[in-house]
Amino acid sequence: MATIVSNEVNATPVAPPTVTLNAVPGNNRVDLSWNQLANATATRVYRKIGAGGVYSLLTTLAGNVLRYADIQDQSGYPANGTLYVYKVEVDVP
Repeated sequence: MATIVSNEVNATPVAPPTVTLNAVPGNNRVDLSWNQLANATATRVYRKIGAGGVYSLLTTLAGNVLRYADIQDQSGYPANGTLYVYKVEVDVP
């Protein structure tokens, strides 16, 4: 019986890219922006009311879109004086 040995390869794991989200509150609105990730295909924007709330999907945007304005709509959100928490999820290959 023979033992076959493969060649050696080197590999260094890299951390996944990170998204930095910024929020600027206004009158019944919150303007969001984030950094671009290479080859992003889609971005989902989420909002929850208060720190203990449940996130709701607000919108799905193209991967090259880096801004979203959450402006008060018929539901009454966002409303002045209420804490909202946002997050984005960016799809990359």
